Amino acid sequence: AGDHLIRQGDVPRGLVVIQTGAVSVVLEGADGQATRLRKAGPGAIFGEISTYGGSLATAAVVADEPMTYSFLSMESLVAMEQNDPGLAALLHRSVAALLSDRLAETTATMRALLR
Repeated sequence: AGDHLIRQGDVPRGLVVIQTGAVSVVLEGADGQATRLRKAGPGAIFGEISTYGGSLATAAVVADEPMTYSFLSMESLVAMEQNDPGLAALLHRSVAALLSDRLAETTATMRALLR
């Protein structure tokens, strides 16, 4: 527990998929204050914003308890696109759906805050 799977501001390395256990997504402010944005468990995917967008990691992902995860490096993703385009397309569609869900959730949160 407490181990960083992704550190806010890091260069993208790839996708992390939680297998067992739980993690927190944490936004670290310039003043050092950490704000937990959400908790997630098995099946959750992280690293997609920096991997697909080429930006630095927008938040930290920290283990809340003993956990296991899978990692797909950017190099492995490129190899998948070349060697198994169907599987790569399925992965890309899954990530697009994930991003769509997160955008809808963020929009709903913003609407609630603005009321």
